[in-house]
Amino acid sequence: MKSILFATPACISQSEALSCKSYITSVVYNDDVVPTISEKNFKRFAETLEHINGSIKASGVLYTKSEANTIIKDCAEFDFEAKNTDLFVPGQVIKVFRLNE
Repeated sequence: MKSILFATPACISQSEALSCKSYITSVVYNDDVVPTISEKNFKRFAETLEHINGSIKASGVLYTKSEANTIIKDCAEFDFEAKNTDLFVPGQVIKVFRLNE
């Protein structure tokens, strides 16, 4: 038996996700939040927002889009010490996206 799953939430460990590649295919549309949200990603997002908020409060000014993107890029390089409890989408993952989007 083989299964094709759509917008499957990240719900199993990495080793379990890899072990079912032969019988599960998960289809993920573009940057759908359901398959990509996880404790680690959510924590990283929250800490990025906290860092940006702290930067705005410290400087007292709002940033341009370019300056905000630089801050976000800097945040991506932080070591947030996320717990090793991330969950993964099961099986082989196929990402689908629309051209010109």
